[in-house]
Amino acid sequence: MRAKWRKIIWAILAVQLLLLHLLFLERTYRIGNYVNRAVRHFGLPEFLYARWKQLAVLVWLATACVALFIHYRNYTKFRRWCIGQIHVVQEEAVRESFREAALETGLGEGRTEFLYCAEGIREPFVMGFRRPILLLPEQEFGPGVLKFIFLHECCHIRQRDTLYKLFWLFMRSLLWFQPLIYLLAALGSRDVEVACDEAVVEGRDMAARKEYGSALLECLRQGRERGRRDSAYFYHGKRLLKARISAIMKEDRKWDALAYVGIAVLLLDLGLNFCRLGEILYQRFQAGREETLTSIYEGYELPDCFTQSAVSEMTRLEPLGEEAYREELWAEDGYARKEYARLPYEAEGPWQVRLEDVSHYDEAVGLLLQRYLSYYIDWTWASQCDPETHSGFMRFEYVHKRLLAGDKRECVYEVAFRYPFLTWEAVEAFPEELAERAWWARIVYEDGAIYYAYFDWTVGMRMVKDYVFELEGIAETGQVLAAFREQYGQTAFSDVPVLDLADEMLLAVADAGNGDADSEQAYRTEVREGALWVSGGDGVLRQVPVPMEELLIRGDDMDRPQASLPAESFQVDRRKQIFAYGGAPGTPLAVVYYDEGTGGFRKSVVSTGQQDSRRIFVDFPEDGQEGFLISTGGRVVWQESATLFRTGDGGETWEEVGAAGPDIHSLTMDADFMDSQVGFVAIRSSEEPDIWRTADAGEHWEKLELPYVLEGYSIAYAPELQGEVLALYVGMEDYSEYDGKKAKYESGDGGQTWEYKGFVLRK
Repeated sequence: MRAKWRKIIWAILAVQLLLLHLLFLERTYRIGNYVNRAVRHFGLPEFLYARWKQLAVLVWLATACVALFIHYRNYTKFRRWCIGQIHVVQEEAVRESFREAALETGLGEGRTEFLYCAEGIREPFVMGFRRPILLLPEQEFGPGVLKFIFLHECCHIRQRDTLYKLFWLFMRSLLWFQPLIYLLAALGSRDVEVACDEAVVEGRDMAARKEYGSALLECLRQGRERGRRDSAYFYHGKRLLKARISAIMKEDRKWDALAYVGIAVLLLDLGLNFCRLGEILYQRFQAGREETLTSIYEGYELPDCFTQSAVSEMTRLEPLGEEAYREELWAEDGYARKEYARLPYEAEGPWQVRLEDVSHYDEAVGLLLQRYLSYYIDWTWASQCDPETHSGFMRFEYVHKRLLAGDKRECVYEVAFRYPFLTWEAVEAFPEELAERAWWARIVYEDGAIYYAYFDWTVGMRMVKDYVFELEGIAETGQVLAAFREQYGQTAFSDVPVLDLADEMLLAVADAGNGDADSEQAYRTEVREGALWVSGGDGVLRQVPVPMEELLIRGDDMDRPQASLPAESFQVDRRKQIFAYGGAPGTPLAVVYYDEGTGGFRKSVVSTGQQDSRRIFVDFPEDGQEGFLISTGGRVVWQESATLFRTGDGGETWEEVGAAGPDIHSLTMDADFMDSQVGFVAIRSSEEPDIWRTADAGEHWEKLELPYVLEGYSIAYAPELQGEVLALYVGMEDYSEYDGKKAKYESGDGGQTWEYKGFVLRK
């Protein structure tokens, strides 16, 4: 059997060996579950109830990572040493011999860029994975020897044998404890060399074969050292050389016992897998014919949900502040864990779940909530899924959760969450009982859009037995909060946020048709091979005549060099398609915009004096003619200035208005104009919200005074227009403008006065 086929056999056997160990690991998990149940049932010592199976996996993977790191360190060290020694081969005779070998082996004519010479190496070898090269030692080789060296090493390059050796490096690292993997790796290393020898002598007569064997012996006589594992060498030592010469001189290779044993093992494994697959399919077929899946909900009524009695039952418990909630959730309860772990209590019915650790009792809320949703969405899946062992049980995403009243034994728990849908057909198939209690949103990402159903519910739950929690009821959070305030005072739960979705996200499900968005979706950007393309209202893509790397240039890369266009530096909608960039030495502050009149893009320099711009904000709030640009720069540590520029002719010419906000201030967080006169600048602050407003297109600025400023809430963003009012959001972090808990303010007079509206959740 030819060595090139044996190479494949050893690799497949190695993969099979890895899969066999993964299968054993899966069985180990099952064994571990039985062990833990026995420990609980018989009251055995607590230390036996350990997650030893997870620890075994962790040790395995950690050791594999260490082995990979050692290999990587050794290879990079060796590679750096080689790179420091190599230089291009200058002898024309040697280069010509290499050209002939490359042409003969199929590498192509004139590929001398693969050939280098190094002083410190003692043997020819191939190095590199993505673009392998051949390294020669600085010494004389006879013409015949050199010819066969090049033929052999060119075969290595053409067959990408360094990648084959890299495969074995990974396999030895993953199965570091398995002796068989080292045997298979040795066989693979042998046959990777023999395969090249066979390729070199294929079609040659016995005289040529003897000449090639003599070349190998000549290398042996010169005392070459054994090569490295992460490279492909020419001779690799005496034992391997003996096997190679035997393969070269034998023209008849019909019998290879070890290789045929490997084929037999592969065929046996394939047959067993087919038998197992057939058994599984037959069992499922028989199960479908003989018995139907029994619903876990059969015989059980729904809990009291979305009724006034459910709300009244929840208000029996005393309300808790946010700090009490945190203390309750994270309180140490080691004694309870120790005692409860020995009790054999199990959950009964769909509205009960059992936890392994009562200190994380909030997990039961999500599990019970998923059981309720599955009652309407997919009871078949819920009946097949065990929430105690199925890691992917949750099918929704948390937005916010909070303990409102009670403790671990009995509690009222608020949960704001969202359910994702990848297609409009999935939205239409969503049960009406749930759809009418949701806010629907469509969020556009770079690779498409996802629909979400948002919910804000409160769950009542109690511990009926140690470790076993039962769902008592569900209600709308708004109703529950109103009932708590009525019973315990208006300030009850004033710190509980409500969902606040942006208007552009909200989707009217009844009128959405096939899910198409409004005409604004026709305006989009796309990056292709380093160029930026823009689609206008007609849906036609046009290339922006400025290279992408130039659009990312800034004079002050405080955070890091731009990897993508910052959202504030461009505007692509029905009003304007414009991109601002530059503000660095050699690249003036400029814009490139689409001119509807000429049907093409135009460039315009905004300022040549801005050479240290950190952020650029561009905005055409009403039409495509009157616009504003704010450039922040002159940064010293955390202080900078912001300069406002204005245009009235669509961006062709710009005038400098002056400072945007105060002359010197902390870093600018956000900037936006509501119309041709009113604009806002938000500045980073650690004490109180720092927001400045102009009512005369930037000629004058004044700081906003907000009512009821909450301690710790100091990071503000420019207001947003929501219907007829302006909405201003203030948070505690400076990295989550559209996510997390925010204090919300509203203004009905263009931002002159503001009213505090409470906490909201943005997602």
